[in-house]
Amino acid sequence: MTQRLNTMSATRFHSLLSGKVRQLCPVAERLVYLSILTFVLSFGAIGPARSAPLPAPDRAIDYKIIDQDIQTVISQFGGALGVGTKIDAAVEGRVLNDQPTGTPKEFLNRLAGEHNFEWYFDGQVLHVTPSQASVSRLLTLNVVSFQRLVDGLRALEIYDDRF
Repeated sequence: MTQRLNTMSATRFHSLLSGKVRQLCPVAERLVYLSILTFVLSFGAIGPARSAPLPAPDRAIDYKIIDQDIQTVISQFGGALGVGTKIDAAVEGRVLNDQPTGTPKEFLNRLAGEHNFEWYFDGQVLHVTPSQASVSRLLTLNVVSFQRLVDGLRALEIYDDRF
């Protein structure tokens, strides 16, 4: 199913690109599409190419954490939300004394800042990886405006306003 979704997503993204790309020489056109396809397919490695809001986005968190491993905290948090968790073993630390407040997203963002990890929710599983494992790549698309790229990512449902 992921293969079909990624193929479908690549096709939809292809149609969102401006006609200018098609006016480029064939080699440049292939490079642009290969870059975009690589980007879209890379999401298949962690699940379907979709982002999703956390369940109960407006629900306040109400529990107390006393001296727990960060992985345990995240696992229990996922369980309380009714979602699975996939936590990289390199995510380490302890939460000594905390009484979380705010929404699930605010709680995760605060923990991520304090314990140097990044998170992504695909609609079923909360993925957590250490920040140092992230790789940034600069993708220059002179023929596509930034807004058009954002619109394309939103149309594919893989846009995340944190990044």
